[in-house]
Amino acid sequence: MVTRILVVDDSPVEQRLVGRLLEKALTDIAVVYADNGQQALDTITAALPDMVISDLRMPVMNGLELVQNIKTRGLGLPVILMTSYGNEQIAVQALQSGAAS
Repeated sequence: MVTRILVVDDSPVEQRLVGRLLEKALTDIAVVYADNGQQALDTITAALPDMVISDLRMPVMNGLELVQNIKTRGLGLPVILMTSYGNEQIAVQALQSGAAS
């Protein structure tokens, strides 16, 4: 069975970097990409992935808003948020919103 992982980042370079790292570390995965939270929700609606790895800071809909939308829709989808601009307050807020990590 192939595990589908959705990588969400507004930087194509970061998307591909994360995707390649996942493909090197894991077997039987398919990585799909979205440029922002809204595009991610559209992708999730079309074909539910097994996991989402999302940047926090993005235009249109940021990663925290994405987590909140996934939780509100009751999808039970694990989401890992990543950022180079984070702090403890953002981490706590993300976890309280439903982020897995």
